[in-house]
Amino acid sequence: MRRPAEVAPGLFNVRNSSCEEHLCICLPVELKEFLSVHNGQCYRAPSLFFESQFLSISEIKQRWDSWRELDEETMNEDYAGYMKSSPEGYMKPVYINKRWF
Repeated sequence: MRRPAEVAPGLFNVRNSSCEEHLCICLPVELKEFLSVHNGQCYRAPSLFFESQFLSISEIKQRWDSWRELDEETMNEDYAGYMKSSPEGYMKPVYINKRWF
């Protein structure tokens, strides 16, 4: 039997604003409200979202920094032949975009 996913307790809005400052974007109101109630999954908990981990604010910042170290233009050129949108035109066919988090 699969155990249920566990989420960490939420954080005050101050932490959400530090995340926005770090990412240099405004998070959607719904996401900020969600993070104020649930700040990521508990360590080693089963996935909530299609085998993907629900990241905490600090983990979002860490992953963002890792992706920012990659050369966006080179990665998009190298993987251009593998990228597509389904249905066509709904997403940019790029591997990395600095506006995604």
